[in-house]
Amino acid sequence: MIFNMQRYSIHDGPGIRTLVFFKGCPLRCAWCANPEGISTEREVRYIKQKCNGCAKCLNCPNAAVSFSDEDGFAISRGRCTACGFCVENCSRKAKTWFGYEIKLDELINKIKRDAVYYKSSGGGVTLGGGAPLLRREFAEELLMRCRQEGINTAIETEGYCDFETYRKCAGLCDTIFTDLKAIDPEKHKNLTGVDNHIILENIKRLGNWLACTGDGPDFIIRIPLLTEVNYDLKDFSKAAEFLKDIKCIKYVEILPFHNLGEHKYKQLGYLYEFEGRSNLKSVDVQEYADILEAAGLKVKVTDW
Repeated sequence: MIFNMQRYSIHDGPGIRTLVFFKGCPLRCAWCANPEGISTEREVRYIKQKCNGCAKCLNCPNAAVSFSDEDGFAISRGRCTACGFCVENCSRKAKTWFGYEIKLDELINKIKRDAVYYKSSGGGVTLGGGAPLLRREFAEELLMRCRQEGINTAIETEGYCDFETYRKCAGLCDTIFTDLKAIDPEKHKNLTGVDNHIILENIKRLGNWLACTGDGPDFIIRIPLLTEVNYDLKDFSKAAEFLKDIKCIKYVEILPFHNLGEHKYKQLGYLYEFEGRSNLKSVDVQEYADILEAAGLKVKVTDW
């Protein structure tokens, strides 16, 4: 089950890349830019602006659709069983699916369409989501097939899984991105729904494994940064202390907060906790970058 394929990406690994977004994630990050990737099941999205008011969806067999002037033909998520009635009867595509099943061969063929761009730019395929390691067997086979085709491979992960899954998929990649969403365990649990012990342990163990093998993927730590939310300067200093002792980290990438996924919360009928919060730029997080550099870490800041 995936929810998107994004072609011609230049931010998630070297060169021009195709991003494959897996559906399903064990974390519930309050700021997630891809809320449609959280559930493992397909979901109905509702784009009010596309609706022509035909009202056919009101005949939902589960009485999951109701009308109001403010929300239009909104979906009651508690009643919705994803039966597909409203999607099938919406001629304007105001109601469509988030998520669809795809077979491995079909996915490989889609990825190979841009092989000429991968070759000319040093690009390839990146698995993201959601959490691709939730689908370990499929992810492993996809990575192996891509490598057999000579396609550069990368994976984006929250690192919340057993170490063998984490290590094995890393070994099939040219690049592995791992998020460090918060260093403070209480903040991490409050903001993502899970403790960070497994994640921290996996980062340490992968660094040691890479050092022992002497070969392996580029290991990049990503820190999504909401200043004074998941990190203050004191917490960030603790993160720098932790990371400076991890072997084989190529660099740490700071991802300043952005609200580019806010509209998808409305399409899914979810509450977005950071509504109205301004996007951050690199200048807003310079103090944080300085802390990492002072610890001897190479730093990259991504501006949106």
